[in-house]
Formats: sequence, structure tokens, C-alpha cells
Amino acid sequence: MASKRLIALFTGMMLGQQAGAAELQLSDVLAQIITAHPKVMAMREQGAQAQAKIDKADAAFDPYFSQKVSSRVSGYYSGDVLTTGVSKPLAFMNGEVFTQYQLADGDFPVYEAEYETLSAGEFRVGISLSLLQGRDTDARRTGLQTARLSLQEWQARYNASVNDQLYVATSTYLKWYESSLKLKALGEMTTALKAGETALKRRVEQGDAARIALDDYQNSLLEVELLKADTEQAQAIALAKLRYFMTSPGTLAAPGEHRPDWPFLLNETRIGDLRRALNGHPLQVSMQAGLNKQQAEYDLARNNLLPKLDMQASVGRDVGSGVKSLEGTETKVGLSFSYPLGNRKARAEESALAAKVREVQFKIEDLRQKLIQQFDANVANWQQSKKVLDLRQQARALAERLQNAERTRFNAGDADMFILNARQTKLIKARMDAIKAHVARRQAELDLYYAAAALDSALATHDTSMHTPGLPIDLSGAES
Repeated sequence: MASKRLIALFTGMMLGQQAGAAELQLSDVLAQIITAHPKVMAMREQGAQAQAKIDKADAAFDPYFSQKVSSRVSGYYSGDVLTTGVSKPLAFMNGEVFTQYQLADGDFPVYEAEYETLSAGEFRVGISLSLLQGRDTDARRTGLQTARLSLQEWQARYNASVNDQLYVATSTYLKWYESSLKLKALGEMTTALKAGETALKRRVEQGDAARIALDDYQNSLLEVELLKADTEQAQAIALAKLRYFMTSPGTLAAPGEHRPDWPFLLNETRIGDLRRALNGHPLQVSMQAGLNKQQAEYDLARNNLLPKLDMQASVGRDVGSGVKSLEGTETKVGLSFSYPLGNRKARAEESALAAKVREVQFKIEDLRQKLIQQFDANVANWQQSKKVLDLRQQARALAERLQNAERTRFNAGDADMFILNARQTKLIKARMDAIKAHVARRQAELDLYYAAAALDSALATHDTSMHTPGLPIDLSGAES
């Protein structure tokens, strides 16, 4: 039900986005993945197949009709027999209820007297049950049980696949986002540097500055242009990869033009929720469903070690005219017993399946420990990313103050151009590092949601309550 609500929510978002022809935010891209991406759609078709297998397995308990007609066409005796009936398998004790009608006509010898009926035939109703082998489980019940577990496995695999798709798409988006922030910051710095270059050229022409100072300044400007070209390349590559996840045309909204569209923010309360969500991690759910399937097969193998002891009881009555011995109500109760001597095949199957069950149990425990270890490592990474971001922001602010002070001194004639250029280079690096740290923190948040397989649930409950209102994103790396 939750996945259906999520799909309905995102379908509405996509329809609204298409109708308004708005630029795509991150949530729009992720909505396209959940609602229309071919890989996700293919996974849903696997779910339809799993549901069909349940219907197929459940059909083993459908009632069925049978009829048999035989005639003696030559010989001393004549005779015709019609036997028709309806049977309904039961979901307990390998049982079956049945009703039967039989009609016979002609002359029969003694050894075929069981087919004889009165003139209007015989009506019979009965039940058959397994008292040992097949009492607790049988192939039909095991087939239905494993089919239902296969659907659970599919649901877990589907959730894991969606989680993977959302993670890769968002990670790719963050690469585009980082390069876009850097390009905007580099563009602003290039504009300022070119304005300074014009002023410096006039001073060189007037003899107030040496030519080498202009060359050094232009070298700094060239380095910024080269960095800008590399960043544009990284942006183009990230956008090309991101197009794989965009199933409808559109352009990505430029960073900073709107409030940040980031549904994966964290606080200590949310981390506690994500840690508890590990218990329902799709990989663990899938393996548990697989274990239950193996357990069902093992139970069936143990059942096959038992002797067969089946009981059948029925009540029948002939109607019409005929011999006196066929009149009255007839009640039959019968037992059948069989057991293969040695039964080595069943014992070997039971032993192999017991080992398989233990294998999957160990794998589930190993997976549980890995999920916890990965989550704890991501928590530590997130906490460290906050510290690094704070330090990078401080370094950027300090570099800006030093560069501004050095420019003031240079304009007053108290500083050297080479020192000013060095300050400018450090400022550029500080701004790029601050942006990188900002995106690294977003990646750390994404990694935590991914580790808990909670990316889709975060989208379903996404609102702006965790954002600070009125604060746009700081393109130099500050938090929103």
C-alpha cells in the first residue's frame, strides 16, 4: 500500500510538472524513476509474474470434474458403465472431498459386480485424508507457500532496486550540482578578475606597474579559466549520465534559483529512525523469505520420510429397481499403507535441505552485521563531514578577508601584485573546497538513507520542515 501511495504521489507531481513545463528539480527526476523508468517498470512486471505463480499454485485446490464411460462391445456378457464425479482438494491433511455418480447396465459376471447398480444408478460422497505422510504438508501446500514467499522476495528486490536507482541518480545529480555551484562561483570570480585585469593594464601602460605583474595576474586568470573548463566538462558528463534517469524531457533548474530541493536531511532523531529501519532492510527481508522457502522445502522433505497411511471414507446409495442386495445405504472405510524400504533418496534430500537452511541462516546473520557496520560507518562519515564543512567555511571566510585586505593594500600601493595573486589563488581553492565539502555532506546524508534503504520513504514524506526558511543556498558552500 505504501508503494502504491508513493507512485500515486509522484504521478501527480509528474503530471503537474509536465502541465506547467517547469524546470526539473531533484524530486522531479526521482519521481520519473519511480513512475516510469524502464528498469523499475520491468521489476513491476516481475511482480505480476510472481502474483500469477500464486494463482497457479492456488489452482491446485480447485475442484475438478471427471467422467469415465466403458462398454463391452463383444463377448458372452454385455455391459455399459458410466462413472462421473466432482472432487475438491482440501488445504489440510492432503485431503479431498468427492461426490460420485455411477450407472451400470447389462449382464456382468461376479468378478465385475462392483460396477452393478440399480436402474437409476448409485450416488456416493466421501472424503480421503493422509494420516502420516502428507498430513502436515504436501507438494500442493508447499507450492502455494513458496509462491507467496516468492512474491515477498520480489517485493524486497523491487524495493532494493528502487533504492539503488534513486541512490545512483541522486549521486549523479550531486556531481552535476557540485560542478554547477563551482561554475557559478568561478564565473563570478572570472568577472572580478577581468575587471582587475583591465585596471592593471592601464597601470602598466601608465608606468605605475611592471609588465611582469600583469603577466602574473593573467596567469592567475588563465588558471581560473582552465579550472572552469575542467568543471564544465565534469558538469556535461554528469548531465549526460543523469539523462539516463530522466524519462521525460526537461531541463534541470539552476542551483540557487529556488530553495534547495533536498529530501534527505538528517538530525539525530532521523538517524535513530533509520537505524531501526535496518530491521526491515529489503536485502534482509529477501533473504528471510528465501530462508522460509528453504524451510518449507525442508519440511516437505521430512514429510516424505514418513510412511504413507491414507484413509478414505464414503457413503453411497443405489436408487431405482434391481437386485435386492444393492438396496440400502452403503458405508465404506478404507486404509492404505506403503513405505519404501531404505528410503535413501528421501534421506539424502532431507540432509541436503537441512544444510541449505543452516547456510542461509548464517548468511542472514552475516548480512545483518554488515548492514549495521555499514550504517555505523556512514554515521561516522556524516558526523565528520559536518566538521569538515565547518572548517572549510571558516577557511573560505578567512581567505576572503585576507584577499580583500591584500587588495586594499595593493590599491593603496602598500602590497605586491605577486602576494595579491597568491591570496587570490588561495581564495579560489578555499571556495572550491567549501563547495566540495558542502556536497560531501549531502553525499554523506544520502549514503545514510541508502544504507537504511529508506530513500523512497524519505521522498514519500518529504516536506520543507527541516529547512531553515528564507535562507537560499550559499553557492560558496554554506549550508541552507
